[in-house]
Amino acid sequence: MGYVDFYEVIHDKVECYYVETREKRSSKLDRKKAKLDMSQKAKDIRDVINFLELDKDDFVLFGTCWGGAIVLHGLIDGTIDAPTVITHDPMHTLWFPKWFLRYVTPFLPVFAIRMMKPVLRRLQMRGMNEKIQRKRAENFIANAEPWKWKKAAESVRDFELFGNISGITKEVFVINGTQDKVHDQITYPKIAAEMPFSRFIFMKTDESKRERLMGLVTLEFSKVTVNDELPPSLRDFEKKLHR
Repeated sequence: MGYVDFYEVIHDKVECYYVETREKRSSKLDRKKAKLDMSQKAKDIRDVINFLELDKDDFVLFGTCWGGAIVLHGLIDGTIDAPTVITHDPMHTLWFPKWFLRYVTPFLPVFAIRMMKPVLRRLQMRGMNEKIQRKRAENFIANAEPWKWKKAAESVRDFELFGNISGITKEVFVINGTQDKVHDQITYPKIAAEMPFSRFIFMKTDESKRERLMGLVTLEFSKVTVNDELPPSLRDFEKKLHR
């Protein structure tokens, strides 16, 4: 299980519901009928919100990395809504070589992908020096279900946030603090600037403290209501956007 530092910060302080994306091994899907595109994943989040009746309450919807991308996609197509929306380092596109997804993956049988796991791991790990990030990525690959990974990758290989989020009229908090192979600090103010009502918060830290930072931000937002806007403790970290 990942994000241990995140949960350590909010444990016994915040009521938290974790929504796992359906391409993970834990999901039970019909192999022939399963949908693994971004719209379906956004609908999954909406269904969880409705099932828990959170839509009747003041709650915070928090998405990090690929989860943040799903949240933003849900805001684009109107699937998702929440009083407060936070995205931490949202990925604007799938972080994996596009040439591989376009010209190799479609022709690989599932058993070949299973056999290629060590190769794929080396490809993804190349240049990734941050220990916690590396361990998180290694766990993801080790627990990946090949047929789900293949179908999910093919479904989202053309996904791109840039050029598609200007229509989001919801206030969205975009958070960033790290600079590493996956998280480029140049990207996140650009994502925030493209959304007309977003706000950008920069809290510089290294990858080893990234999960703890997520927990602290979540904890601070849990102390205020949607009408209070930005928690007082985070106001000095908000950066002006050039739109």
